[in-house]
Amino acid sequence: ALSNHIGKRNGKGSRVEEESEILAWVQRFNVGTCTPVVQSESERASGGGHMDVIRLARGQVLVPGFIDTHIHAPQYSYTGTATDKPLMEWLNHYTFPAERRLADEKIAARVYSTVVERTLRSGTTTALYFATIHLPASKILADIAHQRGQRAFVGKVCMDRHSPADYCETTQESLAATEAFIQVPFPCISSSADSPQPHSVSPSPSP
Repeated sequence: ALSNHIGKRNGKGSRVEEESEILAWVQRFNVGTCTPVVQSESERASGGGHMDVIRLARGQVLVPGFIDTHIHAPQYSYTGTATDKPLMEWLNHYTFPAERRLADEKIAARVYSTVVERTLRSGTTTALYFATIHLPASKILADIAHQRGQRAFVGKVCMDRHSPADYCETTQESLAATEAFIQVPFPCISSSADSPQPHSVSPSPSP
């Protein structure tokens, strides 16, 4: 039983930890990632490197982070509103004007910072984001997710039809910008150049 590995209680009801039986679950943080490691008795005896043991207090629960596979990041600014119109009217009245504003990089940085901070606060450690048609703003979203330590897949949206003339791109423009976004040298999560880890942020083509 798990209790055999964690400890037992003495006659007064207090827990007596049997250190030789404890499985030391260790959190190694590396720019937003967390790897659980079981430290064996022999590793502890040999002093195999410094490890911080995290002990949960009574009432605390350790759970994996949430994964959100579909977030339209620009639409966060009016979350929970704009439900009064059919889809295409809704897009033309609310969505396209809001997304068009993110051509301004200062506005994009403000909106995307809020999106990433709020999703992290809610326990979303991995997200698949849809940005806008703007290449610079899409890069900003990727940078913010990386800086905040969130695992993210970011897509520069492709839109060559069914949108206003001032918020649209040709197919050729869309392909070129998407390729440029995919070629962005996204940073790795590794602290060692000799052992690179997967990117904390990756491009995700978004038709």
